Amino acid sequence: MQLKNKHTLDHFYENLYFTYHTQSQLDHILLNQPLLPKANLKRPINRCDIVSYLPDDILVKVDRASMYHSLEAREPFLDHHLIEYALSLPESIHTKNNTGKYLLKKILSKYIPEKLTHRPKKGFGIPLLQWLNNDLKHLFDEYLEPSYLKKQGLFNVKEVEKNKRLVKKGYYYPEKLWFILLFQLWHKTWQ
Repeated sequence: MQLKNKHTLDHFYENLYFTYHTQSQLDHILLNQPLLPKANLKRPINRCDIVSYLPDDILVKVDRASMYHSLEAREPFLDHHLIEYALSLPESIHTKNNTGKYLLKKILSKYIPEKLTHRPKKGFGIPLLQWLNNDLKHLFDEYLEPSYLKKQGLFNVKEVEKNKRLVKKGYYYPEKLWFILLFQLWHKTWQ
């Protein structure tokens, strides 16, 4: 797997797209068009998950938590043979009937009750809402300020403002604005 030049706008933007859902959320807030064509982003499993999100985020947290409690953790689904096999399957088998991890859940249903295989995910969430409204409010206000956004010409200022109001009231999942804030911080460093 060959990585692009890590300092390009396209590479940064591509890696903000952790899921198709996030891509569609971000696209309507961009002023003109996505910075990358959608065709380049459609993959059953995002490269970013394999190259960055797993080793730099999820696995680090599992490792720290397990070591803190003197536990030896194993990640059997990360065996390279299994990953290669999963990547060779058609996209339609990964998600079926609006069910993610369809094949895995189908196999597990033979051995454990469905109420366990179809529970909501419980992950290592970060307090984005609190950060954007408290700890990182100064960055949030500076980089998502309407005049700054208008000057930049990349984002739909009305959409950003609408989302900011919802986040400030605590009524909204802040991931969309978090990605835009990360983009803004990166963009300022590389312009």
